[in-house]
Parts: sequence; C-alpha cells; structure tokens
Amino acid sequence: IRFGVCASLEPELAPFIKKSTIVEREGKRIGIVGYVTRDYINIASTGNLRILDEITSVNKEADRLVREDKVDIVIALSHAGVDLDQTVAKASKHVSIVVGGHSHTFLYSGKPPCPHDKPKGPYPIVVTSSVDNRQVLVVQAAAYSRYLGLIHLQYNDKGNIVSWRGDPILLDKHIQEDPHIVKALEPWKEDVNKVGKQVKGDSAVLLDASHGACFTGECNVGAMLTQAMINEEIPNAGRIDGAKSWTYASVAFLNSGGIRTSIPEGNITYEDVLEVIPFEDNWSTCELRGIAIRYVLEFSAADENSKGPIQVAGIKATIDMSKPSYSRVSDIHVLCSDCRVPRYLPLDSTKWYRIAVNDFAYNGGDGYTMFKKHSRNYRQGRRDTKILFEYLQKFSPIVQDIPGNVVHKAGFSPRTLLQKYANIIERIK
Repeated sequence: IRFGVCASLEPELAPFIKKSTIVEREGKRIGIVGYVTRDYINIASTGNLRILDEITSVNKEADRLVREDKVDIVIALSHAGVDLDQTVAKASKHVSIVVGGHSHTFLYSGKPPCPHDKPKGPYPIVVTSSVDNRQVLVVQAAAYSRYLGLIHLQYNDKGNIVSWRGDPILLDKHIQEDPHIVKALEPWKEDVNKVGKQVKGDSAVLLDASHGACFTGECNVGAMLTQAMINEEIPNAGRIDGAKSWTYASVAFLNSGGIRTSIPEGNITYEDVLEVIPFEDNWSTCELRGIAIRYVLEFSAADENSKGPIQVAGIKATIDMSKPSYSRVSDIHVLCSDCRVPRYLPLDSTKWYRIAVNDFAYNGGDGYTMFKKHSRNYRQGRRDTKILFEYLQKFSPIVQDIPGNVVHKAGFSPRTLLQKYANIIERIK
C-alpha cells in the first residue's frame, strides 16, 4: 500500500501501488491506507514518482473507504516518521490509529524490557483529531525487528477506539523461533550465504564509520569509496576528444548518509560491501563549474544542512566554522585531470570540472540539489557495488588513511556535529 504516491509517469510501477486495501475480521471491514513522507524526494531516488501531500491524500482515501466501501474502521500505515505521523493524526478524518515507521522511534509505556533502550514517548501516543474530534493513536516499535509492536484495541460501533492495552515485545532469546519457518528458510539461507560469504578483498586497517565518524568530517571508509569512484573513471579518459587526461573525472562526491557501517580488518566479503553501501546506487559523472563545486562544499558545512556532510576526493579545502554559513570554505584546490603529473590547482570558479557523484546525491538527495541543477553532460555510471568489488580485487590489501582533504581552521566541534546529526546517526545504528 503506497497511497500518497502518484505513479502516472512511472507506468511500470503503477500496478503495484494501491490506494488502500480492505481486510475483514469478525464481521468488521477494516480499511488500511498508506502514506510516505514527501521528504522521499530528498532521501531516495524516486525517478518520476510524485509524492503527494500526506494529510490530503490520507483524508481523501479514508473518506472514500467509509463512503463507498462502507468500512467500519480505518487504519493508516505510514513510513513518514513519528513527528509527521502525529501531525497527520491530528488533521485526519476517520483514522483510528497510525502504525508508523521511518524514524525508528522506540515507544513504550512503563519500564522497557531492555535498559539500554530509551523510549521516546508512551506506547501509544494519543492525539485528538481536529477534524472529527476522535482519539487517534500513533504507534511505532523501533527498527530492524528488534521489537514486535503489539496493541489490543476495543472499538465502539462508530469505529472509534475506546480502550487499548499493549507494548512492543522484545524479540530476544526468550522468544522461541517457529521451527516450521526456520526449516522453510534453510534452503534460502544456504543460497544467500554462498553469495554473501564470498571474499572480495581484504583490508589491513579498520575502515571506520563508527560513532558518527563520517558525520564529523572525513572518514577513511568514505575516502576509500570516493577513491574507488575516481579509479573507475581512469579507463574512461579516452572519452575526451583531443585532451591528454589521465582520468575522465579527478573529483568525487559521496553523501555521508549513504555509508552505513564500518569494515573491520581482514577479509572483506560480499555481505560486508552490501552492509556499507546497501542502496544499489549508481556512481555516475557530470560536469560542474568551479562556483558550483564551492556551493557543494559550502552547503556541506552550512547550519541548514541537516542530513550530513559530503565525502570528497580530489579536493582540498579549509573550513572555518566560526564564520557565517556560505562564507566558511576557502583555499579550495582541485586535482587536475588534464595534466601529465597530477597536482592540486586553485579552484577556477568559471571552469567546468568533470566529477564523479553517486546518483542519490546527484538527484538532490540529502539536500544536495545543486548537482543536478547546475551540471551538464551527466552520464549514468555502473552500480556502486560492482565498482567497489573490482576496486577491492585490484588494490587489496586496503590501507586507507584519513586523507586530510578538508582542514578545519576554527569553530570546529565534533561534539556539536554529533549532536546536530544525532537522529541520523542513531537511525543508521
């Protein structure tokens, strides 16, 4: 169910996107309507999909379910985050409960079963609709199947909830696995392990993304990934007519939010790579003027950037966080590509530079809208995992340091950045 998404310009997806569904339980017709956050356009590659207004789309479909399909109860299924879920609940019509996700919020009433899990609110959160004055419950049960949400509801004959009880169940070792399901999964597990345990390379050092390392500045796993992006373009130097270049693109950008975990020392397996870059992105190329490259770096360091800094290769710069946003980056140098001896030269604001960038960032993900808006000659590249597999095979054992491409001059506080990006870092954990 993905109502709130218009797929008219993506006809291949249209058959799989339903406005709602209806289930029957004990003689009651239950309508379930879904919605997603409009922020999807900034955090995912949505192509030509249109993400509709959450409140309008939910109320329109809920009203139709009650009026035309004669449902007794309406439930909203969300992937929008607990804050937006409360906003939708408050403005909803006919909806009795919102079952949410996306923000990985742990809600619990009373003492949680694991002391390390700190509830962000009661389970459920109770909101009063400003439209029809009904009580609307909002629930969410953290993430990654650590908890199973459980709530018992009692409705009156008007489809309103009158009482409830329940809390998420911690799925720890005390919860017995269903032996029939475990047996059914065995063949699948064997097939997955055959692929997942394949060794693709090895590292002599920890490739570290722990404790928000990629959100406080450069991280060596980000440096490895961006270096692999540049290495991918070295054989493509022949694309350039009449130019003597050692690579097609000598600069690479990768959003930090796309780096999900560390890789420890030792063998690097197929599954290790998928855990680091799990989104099946493409590493592509385009051209940006020097002034747009400056804009990328300034946005990366700006107060308004709520999604995380950019990881770079082929650029050196100085950042002064004590200055106002968009006046913080100076002394920018770019690794030349049309040179026999690669060296860093001062950024030319009017020059077009060829860069490598992941498609998610190119399409405006995490707020980096300037790539697509100010670029030319975009060429879609290959899948990121395939490129990284080949890089690991070629350069293992990996010994990647933190290159020091970005120097912080003043006002830099890792603690402040960790606090700024705390929600994203927690979600990645």
